[in-house]
Amino acid sequence: MKKILFITNSSLDNPRRGTPLRMLSVARQIAKEHKLVICTKDIADDVKAEFVAYPKGNAMQRFLFFKKLIKKHKVDIVLAHTEMEVRMPVFLKLFTGVKIVLDMHGLYAEEMYYHGLMNNRKRWLVDKVVRFFLRFYNMLFICNLKHKQYYSHVANKMRLVYNGVESKFLEVQSNQEPEVFTIGYAGNLKPYQGFDYLLTALAEIKKKKLFDFRLNFVLSSGTTHIEGMLKEHNLLDNADLHFKVPHGEVSKIITKSSVLVVPRPSLKMTEYAYPSKLPSDLLTGIPTITTNVGPIEQLFKPADCCVVIATDDIAKNLEQALVKVHGMNSQDRRDLGQRAVNFVKTTLSWDILGKDINKYLGEL
Repeated sequence: MKKILFITNSSLDNPRRGTPLRMLSVARQIAKEHKLVICTKDIADDVKAEFVAYPKGNAMQRFLFFKKLIKKHKVDIVLAHTEMEVRMPVFLKLFTGVKIVLDMHGLYAEEMYYHGLMNNRKRWLVDKVVRFFLRFYNMLFICNLKHKQYYSHVANKMRLVYNGVESKFLEVQSNQEPEVFTIGYAGNLKPYQGFDYLLTALAEIKKKKLFDFRLNFVLSSGTTHIEGMLKEHNLLDNADLHFKVPHGEVSKIITKSSVLVVPRPSLKMTEYAYPSKLPSDLLTGIPTITTNVGPIEQLFKPADCCVVIATDDIAKNLEQALVKVHGMNSQDRRDLGQRAVNFVKTTLSWDILGKDINKYLGEL
């Protein structure tokens, strides 16, 4: 058993986004086998750990706070999350002798650049800083094998831990397929999620009168202009909209669909990230269409558990995939969905992934 200090300046009480959800799941798993001190803004009540509020102040004040905390609890390992936290653990290692681990969820500099939060020069500089500090880490958790190529100088320190699904979501009720073919999407409207491609494909299907359909959208952000987007594509009359649904309630709504879609484009940001909502979509047992981005081909395609489309012309490929799924008979859809459920249960349950996490931490 190790004594682990888990640090992140994030709220983990009731997260909705992929990164905080991963952090919370990792914390739950570590607490099963190790003594955990968790230092965050807040934390869900079910995490069996000693909670310490994340400190305010400048970098030096936070360093002194963490140094004192390490000494008080006799910490063996400091675990931080994302490249935003890359520097502090290194200084704690140099001054206290703890081992340090970083859980990497994507490419921080690329994400900030994509969202317009840093210019190209700063992106380059941040990337160089991250590369330098990663050398000091004892271990790095990654959720995409492409990180080993991108950070080849520390590839031997990397351990693959995919995003998973919590055990309470593993028992999915048998779903009654809607009378009208219903296309489900859960997420936000930002371009990196590929929502515009979905609307374009649907507009073409409607224009060509290929088949009748309903839309079942669960939207976490960008909701103020969704009706305008639907009107522009002549889809408003087809849509059922659900806004800012709690994470635990999403599956109850999204399962009222005939097919689910994860249409993310191929960007540097998405290629090195992980589609965190895809495992939960697959777990519904509903046929799922996704673009071949990031770890999709290496992880999901061999299992033949979803429809994977190329990213060269997403709207056209998505249109064809939707026509394909619509043309399947009920048994073929059920078979595809059941393969997906079996794959997630045996490969991407956090209880399974957590055993790897705790094994890796125990080796330090």
